[in-house]
Amino acid sequence: MGKNKRRRVTLPSSPTAAASIISDLPDNLLHNIFSFLPPKTVSQLCILSNRFYSAWNSTPSLSFHHSDASGGGVREVEEKRELFIDYISYTLARRAPSFTLDEFRIQAPALALHSSPAYHDDRVDAAIDRVLSRGGLRVLDLELGTGADLHNYLLPPGILAPDSSNNASLTSLRLSGFQLDPARPSLRLADYPHLESLTLRRTLGIESLEISCPKLKSLEVDSCTGLVTLTLDPQTSSRLESFSFVGKSRDKGPYDLKIPAACPSLTRISVSNVSITGKWAADVAARLRSLESLILTQFDPLSGDLDLSGGSENLQLLQLEISSRRPVGVRVRAPNLHTLKVGYKDEKFCREFDISGCGSLEKLELFQVCITGEWIDANLRKLGGLKFLELRGCSHLEGVRVHHRGLERLVMEGCNELKHMEIVADSLGEFRHSCSSLVPRAAAICGRGLLVATLGLPSGSFGEERLAASREFLKSFGQCRHLTLVAASAKDLIIDAILRDGKTAPMYDLRSLKTVVKDYPRRSGGFVTLVDSLLWLAPHVSVLSLRFRDKRRTLKLNYYVQRDAASGKDELLCCDRWWPIKCWRHTLRKVTLENFEPWEEADLVQFFRLSAARLEAVYADARTTIFDARAN
Repeated sequence: MGKNKRRRVTLPSSPTAAASIISDLPDNLLHNIFSFLPPKTVSQLCILSNRFYSAWNSTPSLSFHHSDASGGGVREVEEKRELFIDYISYTLARRAPSFTLDEFRIQAPALALHSSPAYHDDRVDAAIDRVLSRGGLRVLDLELGTGADLHNYLLPPGILAPDSSNNASLTSLRLSGFQLDPARPSLRLADYPHLESLTLRRTLGIESLEISCPKLKSLEVDSCTGLVTLTLDPQTSSRLESFSFVGKSRDKGPYDLKIPAACPSLTRISVSNVSITGKWAADVAARLRSLESLILTQFDPLSGDLDLSGGSENLQLLQLEISSRRPVGVRVRAPNLHTLKVGYKDEKFCREFDISGCGSLEKLELFQVCITGEWIDANLRKLGGLKFLELRGCSHLEGVRVHHRGLERLVMEGCNELKHMEIVADSLGEFRHSCSSLVPRAAAICGRGLLVATLGLPSGSFGEERLAASREFLKSFGQCRHLTLVAASAKDLIIDAILRDGKTAPMYDLRSLKTVVKDYPRRSGGFVTLVDSLLWLAPHVSVLSLRFRDKRRTLKLNYYVQRDAASGKDELLCCDRWWPIKCWRHTLRKVTLENFEPWEEADLVQFFRLSAARLEAVYADARTTIFDARAN
């Protein structure tokens, strides 16, 4: 077999030669290159080459973005708006009279700022009408207002007009920030024979929407003020695969969502910010046999509990965020459900929570759900395939016992009454915990040394009682591969030397420790005191990271070691044969400081010189020696 030969690539000898290579590319490749650049940048490039100019004027896709109109006062906004509209008109004017486009987009949500309640501009309307009248357009994406009061754009008459031949070729239509004609509160979309995707966001003036599009696959209706009734005819429902509806927050329904049962292709439903009955949700889950994802967020079941025990066997994702102010029970039975997310506005409104029929769960997330340690113990026995468990704001939890071989990620945050926990999970790779009051006593946390843990500490200074509880809690994390401590203030991590005296450190074997603190220790000596406390918690840490706000500082520590004859491994020296404790003050050899301020470096050098008996050197960023004991 012959050897593969490497070919030498010859680079262009001059910028002109490089430009020539690009100019020789076919139109379709140039169009792809232009699609990755802002339209204004491409327009400027066209000045440099007639070839670029010709290719730009024949590109089948045009996108206009206007993101800077919100800054400044009324006059400045108006000036930017005029320049943007002139730019659209100028770009289209350079096209040949017979031009056609495949895709046309205008992203200008601030276009209607500081304007009349139903703003419009004849030049924008003319540009849209010109593109539509040429025919052949497949994608139309227009965002010309914010959708808020006084910040919307009056929909041009050529769009959504009944019996319009301009709509015949559209496959994707997205309209955002528009106001429709108040004289037409009822809208029927029926002249889109090829439309597959329809999105209406933040529109005004539609009370009743009826859709009859035989090839529609995706429908999204988001925050349309005034909309009450949404109807899909059977022909549209037969091909629909994804349906998303977000109600206006101040309206809150009740909406009349008429989704027929004859939706053989519907796999995803997402409904948010509405008031619907529990029966509606149960009927949808039971009748749509192909449904794979059901997402109900910020919704209020008007009556009864939410019983999804008769759901689709294909259901894989279920997300419920209940905003009711009355007790609501939830019962779910879905044998193939993989992901379940359930949250309440307040834990006191959770009456019953039953997931006994969800034996295939891999991910379970609960927020402010009223559960107990006994509930967790009983259900985990039935969920052998569970990999991710998140518990947030579950204040009724006082004790947790998790014994699970397959669990990979465990999160317990805001469970402020948690007093003790026992975690034994051979596959556990990530653990997160935070609380605002109590520090629980951890009986066992086992993850085979691969655990990456993040602990949020409660606010307040250390006393005897808190130190005792914290030491017991932190002992379970000494075998972690990496530990992160999160605190609101540096004082939440500083332990007075008098309290530490005579007590053993909790995490001797920890090698990587990171702290995230919101407030920088301002008082004199506070920074050094923080480092001293952290080195007491983990006396042999190799990497100590300190992050205050957006700046991260790192200490890398190197120790004296000796080879153990029995194991053949390097082990840290003990301070004294009568006191077999491995203390950093007697074994620290070298320190590297990275990304520290000069005054911080000076304080730390002084601290290590006085505290580390066998210190050889301190380096800054691994290159500059700022202290060398051997030179003294």
